[in-house]
Amino acid sequence: MLFRSMQHFFVNCKEEFKQLREPQHLSRIVYAFYLFKKSLKKRVEFSPEERHTSFKLNRVRLHSPFGVKTVLGVFFGLTFLKRYEVFEERHFIKALQDLLPAGKVVRGSQFSYLQKEEKVHVFYLELEKEDGEEFTADEISSLRKKFPRSIENQVEKLMPSVFMPRNE
Repeated sequence: MLFRSMQHFFVNCKEEFKQLREPQHLSRIVYAFYLFKKSLKKRVEFSPEERHTSFKLNRVRLHSPFGVKTVLGVFFGLTFLKRYEVFEERHFIKALQDLLPAGKVVRGSQFSYLQKEEKVHVFYLELEKEDGEEFTADEISSLRKKFPRSIENQVEKLMPSVFMPRNE
C-alpha cells in the first residue's frame, strides 16, 4: 500500500514540483498521504456515520533559482458521509483563505488523492504570504485551532437529479 501511494505520487506530480522540494520533504508527502488514508479508513470502520478529518501543517523550504523560500505545507484529509458530497481543491483553498487572508497558494503545489469507493479524500498544498514574509507562530496556531471546524462548512452537498435527460 505504501509503495502504491509512492508510485501514485511520483507518476502524477510534475517534474517542476519535484525539483523545487528537498527529497526528505517529498518522502514526507508520500508518507503523510499513506498515514492519512490508513487512519481515516480505520476511523470510518469504527464510526461510519461521522465525518473524520486529519490536518497537519509544517514549514517547507523551496529551492528556486532565485534562492530558498520558506512556505507553509498543509496536509488535509476527510471522509465523505453521503454519496452526493463534494469537496474539491477550491473548497480547501477557500477554507484556508478565509482563515489566512494574506496567504496565497504556491503555484503548482497542489496534489490530491481521491478514492470515492473508500470515501477518503486527501489534499496537500503550500501557502505563502503575498508580501513574501513567513507565517508567524500566531497565524499557524490560529490555523491549527480553527481550520478543522471551518472545513465542515465547505463540504458541498449535491441533490440527485430527479429527471433523466432524454436520449436524443
